Amino acid sequence: MLYFKGIIMKLSSHVVLLLLTFQITAFASEGITRPPLTENLEWKGRIVVEFAEELGAITVQNTDGVALLGENNLDALARQYGIFQITKFFRNSSEPADPSIRDLSRYYILEFPLEIDLQEVVNAYGDNPLIITADPYYVRKQCYIPDDPYWTNQWYMSQVDADVAFDYCTGDNRVIIGVVDSGIDTTHDDLRDNLWINPGEDLNGNGIIDPLEWNGIDDDANGYTDDFWGWNTWIWTNDVQDNDPQGGHGTHCSGDAAAVTDNGVGISSLGYQCKIMTARAGDGEYVYAGTQGITYCADNGVNVITLSYGNNQFWGPENAAIQNAWGQGVLIFAAAGNENTSTLHYPSAYDNVIAVAATNQNDGKAYFSNYGDWVDISAPGMEIYSTWPINNYELAQGTSMACPIAAGLGCLVWAAKPGWTNAQVAQHIFDTCFNIDAINPSYIGQLGYGRIDAGTAISILYPNLYYTQQEFDDTAGNGDGRPDPGETVDFLITIENQSITMGAVNVEVTFECTDPGIVISNGYINLGDIAAGASANNHSDPFIFSVDPLAEPHIVTFTLTRVENGMGLEQIEEINQWIGRPEYIIVDDDGGANFEDWYIQDMDSLELTYEHWDVTSVGELSSEEIINYSIVIWFTSNEDDPLTQSEQSSIEEHLNNGGYLLLSGEDIDEQLAGTDFYANALYALSTSSSGALLLTGMDGDPVSDSDTLYLSVGSGGAPNNNDPSTIEPLSPAELIYEYSNDLGAGIRWSQEGGGMLVYLPFCFEAVTGALNSTARTEVLTDVFAWFDSNQPSVVEPNKPHELPVEFSLGQNYPNPFNPSTEIEFSLPVAGYVKLSVFDLTGKNITALVDRSLEAGYHRVVFNGEGLASGIYLYRLEAGGNAITNKMILLK
Repeated sequence: MLYFKGIIMKLSSHVVLLLLTFQITAFASEGITRPPLTENLEWKGRIVVEFAEELGAITVQNTDGVALLGENNLDALARQYGIFQITKFFRNSSEPADPSIRDLSRYYILEFPLEIDLQEVVNAYGDNPLIITADPYYVRKQCYIPDDPYWTNQWYMSQVDADVAFDYCTGDNRVIIGVVDSGIDTTHDDLRDNLWINPGEDLNGNGIIDPLEWNGIDDDANGYTDDFWGWNTWIWTNDVQDNDPQGGHGTHCSGDAAAVTDNGVGISSLGYQCKIMTARAGDGEYVYAGTQGITYCADNGVNVITLSYGNNQFWGPENAAIQNAWGQGVLIFAAAGNENTSTLHYPSAYDNVIAVAATNQNDGKAYFSNYGDWVDISAPGMEIYSTWPINNYELAQGTSMACPIAAGLGCLVWAAKPGWTNAQVAQHIFDTCFNIDAINPSYIGQLGYGRIDAGTAISILYPNLYYTQQEFDDTAGNGDGRPDPGETVDFLITIENQSITMGAVNVEVTFECTDPGIVISNGYINLGDIAAGASANNHSDPFIFSVDPLAEPHIVTFTLTRVENGMGLEQIEEINQWIGRPEYIIVDDDGGANFEDWYIQDMDSLELTYEHWDVTSVGELSSEEIINYSIVIWFTSNEDDPLTQSEQSSIEEHLNNGGYLLLSGEDIDEQLAGTDFYANALYALSTSSSGALLLTGMDGDPVSDSDTLYLSVGSGGAPNNNDPSTIEPLSPAELIYEYSNDLGAGIRWSQEGGGMLVYLPFCFEAVTGALNSTARTEVLTDVFAWFDSNQPSVVEPNKPHELPVEFSLGQNYPNPFNPSTEIEFSLPVAGYVKLSVFDLTGKNITALVDRSLEAGYHRVVFNGEGLASGIYLYRLEAGGNAITNKMILLK
């Protein structure tokens, strides 16, 4: 028997595997008595035959209750078996003008008394030379397999790279898919805009079925009266509604193939905007007229048909209908079945049908899916979320779902290549499948060409343009690779056409920014044609922009719009880029655990500008990079062995060069206890004990005076306080917190005019602020105020009140110096200023000034404590100007 192939899950109850199959003409509507069936689901008292052309035109005459044809041998059989009715199987079929299209007009149903042996009648007619084929009339039924899916999102869309495909093609509403199933919910929010509307019945052409068009007339003379959205080939009416609780399978399959996409509602589909023609072939439990549904869809102009039913019985009328549809240019997909067997399965095993097996989230064969060398492709078929009657959504799984998903890709390919034949579309889908043999070693060669890959299938049909370079070139400025206030910057791009077949025509790119601090002087380039496999760049004609000298550090959004004019492809990409460097940087070193949310929340509430450096995603913060920031907030949370050797070096260099660091994490002590770095860089001594939930600050301490901290008590903190460490300070460090068990809970130290450290051997993000305790923001405010107390002072020296007329950098005094010296400079206009110190190798030692200053005369103190004797350079940058001087540290 044939089955719908799918598992339908009611989210409120259980899941059943549906393998519905439908073959039969009309017999009644809802509430009918089921037809008499054999154990193989053959309808008792009727067979289907194909008459040979030699018989000529078929004319039936009823004589004494026997249906006669006027041919002696056939009439003798009719009398022998009591054939009382002969009717056309495909009601509206006629002999096709094109001889290559399968003729369906000679298939007829023969009805006889129920008590007569069905197989005897089949054999008797099959032996007659005027009968080409004789078969039972098969009825298809659902099959149930319990399951408990829980994942309700569309994992399969990303699995097949649908988003990549949609960058190139979003379907075509002129492509039509026929869904032969249990009907459709025509009112569903996620389906109704994609319903096929019969143009011959839509008399005013407005795409809406108006009341006056329900006129009981076959306006388009196609043999079906008022077939607005399709036809009910089971009860032979225009009622295609899919009725829950028995129904649902057809609505689900329709959504799998062609749910309305990018409409802000529900789900997406590969069919995107193709139209759905519905052939309702059964009642949701039995399917009675799937074969007639195939012919209805083919005769009324579909491009694609999806059939989520089948079994291991070859049936001539069904095969004939499929070959007829193929001959009319229709692409047909059928589910491979859910019996976990390699036995041939029909209709999927017929010639000119794409047999679709089902895969799971890991591209493995679904446990229920059939397989074999007759399978053509595989598609996702487990835990598929799709549309359901009465405007609902449900989970389902089975080859029933894999089939319409694959059919949706057929629609999308045809939208991209409307001139292709069904054979070309099928072969293209085969050629672009992702090979899954290595993932399924027990089924090599038995899952077809592989799992469908929408991204490859569609992108390969278009010029496939990718940016292989997007670079800010500030060599005319300080050359640090980041646009800074006062700089003029080139933005360089390289575009590669990764298509192996399609050249790109007349590629244009525009570069835009709405930020008031950015002025673009060249924002357009034409890269011309880019051949398949070739690339082009704008190095000879770069995008150019300048940054306002008064701009504060912030993130700027640039927009790149790329247009390929051969096929009208447009891609818009946004690039977020820091302008300058903020004073603060958060080093997120928690191993990807997302505890940065608490620090970001706190910094935002304090309205501080900061950069977020995620070690997991962008790598370690190097010593060359860390010196660009004055204040570093570095947290490691619960990460085991959190600080690598190179990170320890970066921290030590940052502190030695006058940087400020807030370091926290409960496993730093466990990793570094007893090391030289712990003793001589952090000035910490492990006491190898565990802390407590309550901490108190030290009286009179500039950071912790009057503080009371609670870890993970109540709401407000991260839930990661597991085992806080205990420490004691080594000179020159001082204790700033104690646990309630009197063990050390934090230290700080500073160098005059130089580095400063606050080290907390617990998860600072776990501080809750509950029970009237001190909030994290209060602690941060005090820490930052303490850092500010030791920053080099920028003051107005004893100079005339009038503004300077030129940009200048004076010689430091004293020079040579040990360990401190003063540097004076003048600014004729206000702007963003950077004053940095380098050694002779060009290594950045520290940034003495990195912020906006008013116009006037300024002085800054540089402390060389911790540096070796030698010659150092100091460089002033502001308003596009730069001056460098030398100074000598002599100890």
